[in-house]
Amino acid sequence: MATVVIIPGSFALPSLYEPLAKSFARDGIQSKIVELPSVGRKEGGNLATMSDDVDEIVSVVEKLLDEDKEVILLAHSYGGVPATQCLETLSQKARQSQGKGGGVSKIVYLAGVALPVGGSVISLLTAPDYLVIEDDYMTLTPESAPFIYSDSPPEEALKLAKELPQHSTTSYKDQLTYAGYKDAEVHYIICEQDKLVVPEYQFGMVELLKGMTNGKVGVHKIQSGHTPNLTQPDTLAEIIRPIVEKE
Repeated sequence: MATVVIIPGSFALPSLYEPLAKSFARDGIQSKIVELPSVGRKEGGNLATMSDDVDEIVSVVEKLLDEDKEVILLAHSYGGVPATQCLETLSQKARQSQGKGGGVSKIVYLAGVALPVGGSVISLLTAPDYLVIEDDYMTLTPESAPFIYSDSPPEEALKLAKELPQHSTTSYKDQLTYAGYKDAEVHYIICEQDKLVVPEYQFGMVELLKGMTNGKVGVHKIQSGHTPNLTQPDTLAEIIRPIVEKE
């Protein structure tokens, strides 16, 4: 059975995905969570780019592929951008051209950002009041709590929002240069109660992906806000399991 490599969203530490990883494990599905370099302030002034995120994903996935394991990417929110880009190196087509076997065969976007080539996150973003964008880093204020963690109790949501790390501004400015969704089976999970990446926006991403893949996008829905990985991990795992099990 394939290993699911989880690619977090912006501002998101791996710990937010551990409940989902545990749900996968109960279903007998192996998973790995990527720690994105763009998340968190770095010492020395070196700002992580989207390309740095891609390199980290490639590093994690190549080890699995070189062990002859199948890999499926699960990309949450911003994570959809480096996940798409990394398929330039990790798709089955790319691996074959390198004289290697295997490769990523499926990508699952979870309320994920899907861009056209040349697009960037910043170009799509209308910054809300709770997002402070500076030259080096972006900060989400505690007022973001009811948008990011709308499924969580208010006190828990506020606590989580106060713990959010900063995120590299550069990663939002970097442009997608490779349409990786053309090289893999594509699925999109719509979070129907999302108050951060609203459903209308997600449906727009689905339409973009359909346009790029001759309509071949598996669309799935979950009655959740933006973070079902935290609040509904079992339900989310149930949606993903058939994708993993299907040959």
